[in-house]
Amino acid sequence: MMKPIVTIIIRSWNSLPYLKLCLKSIQEYTDIPYEIIIVDNNSTDGTRSFLRSIKCKKILNKRNLGGIVSLGQAEKETKTDFEKKIKEIIYNVFEKTIKKLQTVSGRMLAQKRIKKFEKYINFLLEFVRKK
Repeated sequence: MMKPIVTIIIRSWNSLPYLKLCLKSIQEYTDIPYEIIIVDNNSTDGTRSFLRSIKCKKILNKRNLGGIVSLGQAEKETKTDFEKKIKEIIYNVFEKTIKKLQTVSGRMLAQKRIKKFEKYINFLLEFVRKK
């Protein structure tokens, strides 16, 4: 098996039918090496039993920790470094841009652009994770 290029993180809470559809879709339509990490936030609808029967990384929380915390848990378990590389590139580019700007207003403008760009990249990363 090849080293995964992309990590697919799935957060789940009482959504077993959708989880099954999601996994089926990933299996049928993903043609690059990937890993799946499923974070379950204490489902009571049979999701946990289902997760024990499949092969993938799983994080089974004892309570619902919410989307952001469960995403962070999964990111710590990833084997891929796609997100890390993208953020590193972004910060390097913008750090050089800010250093070139000499005025306070120019720096403020650049920082606003960085925040917008960072939101866009986070949106793209979330989109990649959902695919």
